[in-house]
Amino acid sequence: MYATTKRARQHRCNDRLEDVVQSLFEGNPLLTTPPAWSLFVKCMRSEVGDEPRDPFLYHTPQWLEDARKREKERRGRGWFGGG
Repeated sequence: MYATTKRARQHRCNDRLEDVVQSLFEGNPLLTTPPAWSLFVKCMRSEVGDEPRDPFLYHTPQWLEDARKREKERRGRGWFGGG
């Protein structure tokens, strides 16, 4: 692509919106969407850096998967870092 520093970044609540979209396809949308929607609204109304830390209901963000993978690798090394 282009070499620039002015690329658009995703919104801080983008993962919460992904959770809402995913909830539309999980079972009955009338039951699955309201909890995800309330967390999205809570995120949108929060200040920057003060987003809700409630767990995602249906969508697992990539940054969360990466953190879990690193934690699993770290725990798998044993007491002395061997393996």
